[in-house]
Amino acid sequence: MSSLSGVGLLTSFGAGVISFVTPCVLPLVPGYVSYVAGDALTGEAVKPLAALRLMMLWGAGLLWLLLIVVLVLAAAALIKYLRSDKTR
Repeated sequence: MSSLSGVGLLTSFGAGVISFVTPCVLPLVPGYVSYVAGDALTGEAVKPLAALRLMMLWGAGLLWLLLIVVLVLAAAALIKYLRSDKTR
């Protein structure tokens, strides 16, 4: 196994920094940091955080459900409009 040269090490570090700030990874950072910080807390402080996490999960799920319902209704209305326009 060959050792890394200074240029290889710098290139690897730069690629890691670039991949860290991509739009796909950057939104995950707050969740990761809060997960790591939550593990450092005592058992008493984790219980309220668990309830908060559950509420956030349900809230995000309901928002996605609402978004999907709105998009489906909008698509149905658009299809109905386009079909009625062709019959005239």
